[in-house]
Amino acid sequence: LKICHRDLKPANILVNERTKEVKICDFGSAKKLMQGEVSLAYICSRHYRAPELIMGCINYTCAVDMWAAGCIVAEMVKKSTLFAGDSNTEQFDEIMKVLGSPSADDIKGMNPNYNYQPKYTRKPSIPFSRLFGRNPQDEPLISFLEKVLVYNPKKRLTPSEALAHPYFDSLRNSHLQDKK
Repeated sequence: LKICHRDLKPANILVNERTKEVKICDFGSAKKLMQGEVSLAYICSRHYRAPELIMGCINYTCAVDMWAAGCIVAEMVKKSTLFAGDSNTEQFDEIMKVLGSPSADDIKGMNPNYNYQPKYTRKPSIPFSRLFGRNPQDEPLISFLEKVLVYNPKKRLTPSEALAHPYFDSLRNSHLQDKK
């Protein structure tokens, strides 16, 4: 529907432990995104803010919510905030510590109007497997995070693709078993 929440964070996700129902709340920053329409870049709680927002993009998509969802899933597993900067600059540095330095194509994908002048040595990425485990049961989680936490918003999973990802197979399978 192209409605972007723009402030997904753990505090805005409600879970009914009895029914296992999950609901998103606080739509005060939500907006129906229209192509060509300018949107506020300084939006979303910092630790869940997509890199294109940090770079001042004003023509972003709902992919900013997918970035936040990836940060939330990572936080649930890690039990701590994945990217915890105290300013936009520090936030981007925290992201680069994990994802490595963005390529010129990534920069263009995040904000084609950004005047990119690299002032630092390229940083390599840290494999998510090093952060979250190397066990075979962790592979779906790592695959999911690698497809959602990417610089270029056009390369992130869409909500439908995310829901179909193998990481969520156990939820689908348990739901089907409950109906039998």
